[in-house]
Amino acid sequence: MLDYAQCETASTLISALPESFSQEMIVLNAKKLNPKIIIFTRVHQEIQQRRMKDLGVEVIVQPEFEASLSIVRRVMYRKGLDKEEIARRIKRLKIEHGMI
Repeated sequence: MLDYAQCETASTLISALPESFSQEMIVLNAKKLNPKIIIFTRVHQEIQQRRMKDLGVEVIVQPEFEASLSIVRRVMYRKGLDKEEIARRIKRLKIEHGMI
């Protein structure tokens, strides 16, 4: 699959497999083939997030966390907070949870 995706010359790889072992194998092999490749991946649990960072993944998305941020953003907007304040608070939440 990585050969078909031309991993050796690719600048970016998106991996969104549901199973963590397969996801790890893709990341490890992609980094072996192309140490400069930037990898985006999704995870479902915080322990997977830490593991992916340890393997060199640059961008990690946790769907449940992103969905909750969307809800929080909408609640803050309805409470009258301005967009800049909402953005600051959302960024802080992402930093606190290791998503940035």
